[in-house]
This record gives sequence, structure tokens and C-alpha cells, in this order.
Amino acid sequence: MTPKEQVERILEDMLKFARKMLVEHGEFHPFGVYLASTGDMVHTGVKMNGGGAAGRMRLLQLALQEWKDCAIAYGIASNVWLPQNDDSGLDAVKVFLEHRDGYCAEVFCPYDLSKSDPLIVAEIFAQEGDAVFFSRSPADDERCSA
Repeated sequence: MTPKEQVERILEDMLKFARKMLVEHGEFHPFGVYLASTGDMVHTGVKMNGGGAAGRMRLLQLALQEWKDCAIAYGIASNVWLPQNDDSGLDAVKVFLEHRDGYCAEVFCPYDLSKSDPLIVAEIFAQEGDAVFFSRSPADDERCSA
């Protein structure tokens, strides 16, 4: 399986879980996944004892970082608001994906809870991400690419 196929597997799994939480609860808390070198996907979350979204994301990153020696790829999903030019906006699932081979992207999947399938309201789009889990050599001046 290629690195791209591995992160696509993580993305599919994370969107499936986010969809389930949105349908059942109307929201979800940030959660993470890492793909172990064995091919197993391991899910994790953090206790929501107050604190802001940034603090929760940092706790989740730290929890996932503990598995760096056996992880080949990571994903973190969060519930975000995407402002539009006309003062409106869209709710979206944001999935950060990073592979040890340098693939790094942020994928956005807009949703609308009033629709029968809350994750299919607009085209999914992605942008280049910044590495969080796998350090890059100072000699490597390329950022990870989507």
C-alpha cells in the first residue's frame, strides 16, 4: 500500500466515524487515529475536562505523539466553521493527515445537519499541511505536500 493509499484509508475511517457522531449527536469532539506499522488503525481521544479547542487539540497531538515509534501515519479530525466571502459559512469536518514519508494535508468535508446525509453538501477539498508528528531534516527545505 502506498503512503497516499494509507492516508486515504485513515481519511475514510475518520469521516465514517465523524458522520456517525454528527448523525447521532449533532457534533463531535476532536479525535485521532494512527496507522501502526502492523497495518492496524488505532483510535484515540482526550478527556473533555473544559479548556478551549486549541488546548484539546494539543492534548490530542501529545497523546498521539506517544506512539511515534510505531506509527507510520496520523490523522486528527475536528469540527470547524469555514467562513465564506458573503458573511456566511459552512460547518465542516477537518481531517489533518500526515505520513512519515512526507505526505501532509488538511482535508475539509463541509456538512449540513438538515440534510439526510450530513457529510455530503459540498465538494471535499484539501490543502497542503504542515508537519506535526514527523520531524523534517533542516536540509530538507520542502514542506510536506498534499
